[in-house]
Amino acid sequence: MKLLTSLLALTLTTSLIGCGSNFQTAERSSTDESSSLSAPTVSEPKMASQAMLSDLSEQLSVQSTNKLSAAQISAIVASAQMALESANLGKSNDLAAIIPVIIQGATTGVGTLNIADLVKKSNLLALIGDSTLNSLVNLSQDEVSTNLIQTVTSALFANLKLAGVSSGSQATAANTIIQALIGKLSGKDFDVSSLATVIESLAKGSVLGLGKLGNSSTVLQTILSSLGSGSLPGLNQLISQLGSSNNASTTLQNLIAAFTSGSNSGLGAIVGSGSGSSTLAKTLLTALMGGIKIAGATSPTASVVTSIVGSLLGSFLSKI
Repeated sequence: MKLLTSLLALTLTTSLIGCGSNFQTAERSSTDESSSLSAPTVSEPKMASQAMLSDLSEQLSVQSTNKLSAAQISAIVASAQMALESANLGKSNDLAAIIPVIIQGATTGVGTLNIADLVKKSNLLALIGDSTLNSLVNLSQDEVSTNLIQTVTSALFANLKLAGVSSGSQATAANTIIQALIGKLSGKDFDVSSLATVIESLAKGSVLGLGKLGNSSTVLQTILSSLGSGSLPGLNQLISQLGSSNNASTTLQNLIAAFTSGSNSGLGAIVGSGSGSSTLAKTLLTALMGGIKIAGATSPTASVVTSIVGSLLGSFLSKI
């Protein structure tokens, strides 16, 4: 009986030890789960490339003029993402490397949509450029690099063919895109004193990009005239949003001068310094400023624009 009692006691003791062990394990598990639940979640910071893709998707989704379907938006964003990943920039903060790649990918995506309406397609391309500028401003905090601003328009115009814009349609596209990009600058928190520098950079990038399309000088002349023509309504739209305290005529003069200066700088880069380059540069600049003058002929500021263009053109031509 004592043995039986001992065995019973041993059995009970073993059972209790086992239960105690189970209790301890359960308690630790509960404690671990509690610790796991109460621990703060640390998320990885979003890289610049990821932020720009997110901005692009959002801006394409909220746009109102192009009426894109969800599938079309997904195609553009997926193409941009694929381009970034192919360039090993899927998780990168290198804005100088990201900007041309994401724009190239997005414009390639536009090309796959087979949009027949040229104005609609051009506005969509302008939206891609505007989204990139917005991202650039947000990611740059206090100071935005003028070289990066220039890169936006350079990449946008250099990839027109990938978007399905043929040589014969590039003048219309250039007109629509530059007008939209300049007109939307007021929403990016640039102060008035900085706008001239921004516009100069946009203009230089535009000319550099258009110069990479491989068109003849005659075709390029037509495209640049249309670019100049599109810049003026964009500038007028921008100035109208700056507030009544702004002197419209003075600001218009300063901004046309900035656009001309940037364009002239871009022309110098694409024409080079070879034989006949000076004559070609003068011809192309005259075409661009002629476009500004033509656009101004039907505006309330016609006399002001004519005076500004005449004065600026004479000044720039004398230096080429």
